[in-house]
Amino acid sequence: MPLSADVNANLLRSLKIVQSLGEAVPHGGILKAVAGIGITILETAERVRQNKEECADIARRAAEDIGVLKRLDEDQELSEDLIERLERYRKVLEVVLKKVERLGDESGWKRTMRASSVQEETKECLDRLNEAFRMYMFQFSLAADTKLTRILNRMEVMSLSADSTLPANQDEPDEIRRIPTEDITFLEEISCRPKRGYTIRFSKARMVDRAGHQRAVIVKKFQTMDAREDGARDAFDSEIELRRDLLHASFARMLGVSIASRRTKMIVIEAGTIIAYDYLQTLSGLDYLLEHTRIVRIAFSASM
Repeated sequence: MPLSADVNANLLRSLKIVQSLGEAVPHGGILKAVAGIGITILETAERVRQNKEECADIARRAAEDIGVLKRLDEDQELSEDLIERLERYRKVLEVVLKKVERLGDESGWKRTMRASSVQEETKECLDRLNEAFRMYMFQFSLAADTKLTRILNRMEVMSLSADSTLPANQDEPDEIRRIPTEDITFLEEISCRPKRGYTIRFSKARMVDRAGHQRAVIVKKFQTMDAREDGARDAFDSEIELRRDLLHASFARMLGVSIASRRTKMIVIEAGTIIAYDYLQTLSGLDYLLEHTRIVRIAFSASM
């Protein structure tokens, strides 16, 4: 049946929005042209004398499809590929407009068409519109996919650049991030614990993460006076090995390591968590082994 006044008004309003959008965006003339043909099809379908229902169906389909274009960003210039796709779409709409005019022309209809072919003509128009719109959207998705691929490629390059701060030593786990010392700002020393041959210092600090944001951290610094001393290095390596696979809340989450020099190595820990490793250091012998095994089991269960 012919379009109601409300439906017709809504479709016309939608097409005029697209037309206005064509005036607002740079190189938007093709949008105005497409919307203009849609308006003409709608007005033609409204005034025809023959096959009003069929013409209304075609006009409605065309107007609804064109109305999707109002979602385009008015602040963004139309790309060349979008303009080309809209040009192809416009040519299809021009053919459809001629079909609607022919279907609705009483004298021409009587001379050139049989009544049985009305449905065939209508179906052909609807199929043509459907195929044109489907092709437009398909090509749009391909273009979007291409742009997304370019963005992802750029992000991958950025990620590879960020990951270049990982340890060069391939014996260390890949997931341990090497944090540049210049990305760490020390705020306040919490404690200092002398050990045989080295010193452990805990400090509050801020670290610049990969997104460029500042985050609060705790830095555990292993310092030795003699670069040939193995005690600090062994303690550093042991704690990394213990922390790297543990996700349990009892352990401070390790964000990465930072190597200031041969004498100074640091473990960067998430602030606000309990440092259970130091608790283990108060145990010895069998107690250490049993407690270590218990925590590892809990951590393993929590991470499953």
